[in-house]
Amino acid sequence: PSDLFNPAATKFGPDGMLYVLDQAGQFFKVNPDGSNRTPISTLDPGLDNMSFADDGRLYMTNNDEGWVAEILLPSGQPRYLSTGGIIRPQGLVAMEGSNNQDILFEADLFNLRTFNGTNGRQLEQFKGFLIPEGPESLILPQNLSPDGENLVVSSWFSGAVQVWSTVDQSVETISYGFPDVQKIPIDAVRVAGDIYISDLTVGGVVREGTSTPVVALVSSGLASDGDILYAADWGSGNGSTDGIIYAIDISAGTPPEKIAEGLSNPEGLALDQEGRLLVVETGTSSLLRIDLMNGNARTTLAEGLDFDKGSLGAAGPPSFFFDAVAVGPSGDIYVTGGGSNVIYKISQNKVR
Repeated sequence: PSDLFNPAATKFGPDGMLYVLDQAGQFFKVNPDGSNRTPISTLDPGLDNMSFADDGRLYMTNNDEGWVAEILLPSGQPRYLSTGGIIRPQGLVAMEGSNNQDILFEADLFNLRTFNGTNGRQLEQFKGFLIPEGPESLILPQNLSPDGENLVVSSWFSGAVQVWSTVDQSVETISYGFPDVQKIPIDAVRVAGDIYISDLTVGGVVREGTSTPVVALVSSGLASDGDILYAADWGSGNGSTDGIIYAIDISAGTPPEKIAEGLSNPEGLALDQEGRLLVVETGTSSLLRIDLMNGNARTTLAEGLDFDKGSLGAAGPPSFFFDAVAVGPSGDIYVTGGGSNVIYKISQNKVR
């Protein structure tokens, strides 16, 4: 049929009919000759795959929602075997919500999700698109940074950076680098009025509208206090200790300064309420704090965190799926654990 959005799987059932699922959520069957299309049910968008067992029972997965279900026939209704939830937590931003509670924005690859920082309940969910439905479509969100009431969204899956409004969900696409070169943005943040992007193809951190890096590095996390840009060099990988954190005073136009060396695959960066820099060090499964006012003294705030350690080798960024850190208005710290599909919370009164 020509009215399908994105047919993801087809299987012949024990009745000889061809069963089809469409990622938009449509599930139907059709005669092998294409006649007599029969709708079965409408399920959550993001349908991904299905399989008939030897006894005729049908099982289905949803890529966006993360559930696995037995599909009861002929009704087509799901019996959830795994209810799903977070798919692949990556970028994080914490903003002020009602009743002095943090609202957490989480980049979940196929969706942008929001959570109550107090009880962890999901509040809202916004669909991202690999193939945009139009200029207002949200890209597949992989990393986030705060920008007033907006979020700066970056995605190497989509090869793009956007500014997304938390108020009306409008988007603005950011231009940078060479137009004919595939972009691999790892993180992006606003500094001194402009968006700076850490892009693997560019080979470092570049300002929007330009193609020459302000600092060359293996692209990883960024953070800023509005004037100074903090940029992580992920390093060569394999548990090595050649990761670096640079500080660049954008307003003053000074050269990059190394403020930390010998790190093991640093990814997410954030500033706490005292202006100290938090670093997700994935090579040691730790969250570090660097005191910028005390000789860059380091403190380990948490150990044994289950970060994502996947890699595509030369085919993609060494971080693959990014693990991030965010600090809420409450002072609480949130960290993604991509290895277990979780978000950790560290109360501010435990890290002073």
